[in-house]
Amino acid sequence: MRISFLAPLALLLSIGAADACATLNGEAAVKLSLLAEVNALRANAGLAPLAPSRKLEGIAKDHACDMAERGYFGHVSPEGRSLKNRVRTGDYRFKSAVENIAITPGADAARVVRMWRNSPSHMANIVRRDLREVGFGAGVGSKNILWVMVGGSRG
Repeated sequence: MRISFLAPLALLLSIGAADACATLNGEAAVKLSLLAEVNALRANAGLAPLAPSRKLEGIAKDHACDMAERGYFGHVSPEGRSLKNRVRTGDYRFKSAVENIAITPGADAARVVRMWRNSPSHMANIVRRDLREVGFGAGVGSKNILWVMVGGSRG
């Protein structure tokens, strides 16, 4: 019985969290580019820039890693956990919160933001007037990078 439990655990550890949540090479620079591009879209809409938030970054990173680890892509986890659940669990007291996700073969901030800009619902999230802060996360999958943007305002 003990062997059957340890073998799957060893397999999970070898291909799961360690690989999926590894820091992307140049991740800090990519996140700065994402912030600059998102704020440029906001400026074009006559809106104030979003400030980076460590809490929102952690929430975004956790969701990106979860998707990469477990092989799904969506705003709701397989158990039904939504952005609202993730933000509360991340101890971010919010008045409003939004989430954008994307999947790309490489670490190209311009491509990620272009995808969001070309999606009416994702673009609407970027230009919400009530947002004040943002965090970005990347989950490294076996073939792609999963991106999450979480924007919010404290309440």
